[in-house]
Amino acid sequence: MTFGAWNVRTLMDTQKSKRSERVMAIVGHELARYKIDIAALNETRLAETGDLTEVGAGYTFFWSGKANDEPREAGVGFAICNSLVSK
Repeated sequence: MTFGAWNVRTLMDTQKSKRSERVMAIVGHELARYKIDIAALNETRLAETGDLTEVGAGYTFFWSGKANDEPREAGVGFAICNSLVSK
C-alpha cells in the first residue's frame, strides 16, 4: 500500500476555469499515475464536510472545511483508491 501527501492548493472548480476536467479528476489521475492508494490532501478549500467519488479517476475524496459562510482559506481531505474504500 502506498501513501502520499499533497498540498493541492484548492479542489474548488470555478466558472472562470479553462480546464475541461474537474479539479478532483485531475488530482485523481495524478494519484493513479504515481500509484498512490491513500493521499492526505491539504488546502482543499472546500466548505463543510463531504465526499465525492470520481469514477473515471478511480478515487473517492473525503473532505472537511470551514462553514459555507466563512472564507474558504483552508481545509483537509483524503483521496482513497475506490478499491479500498469499502474496506
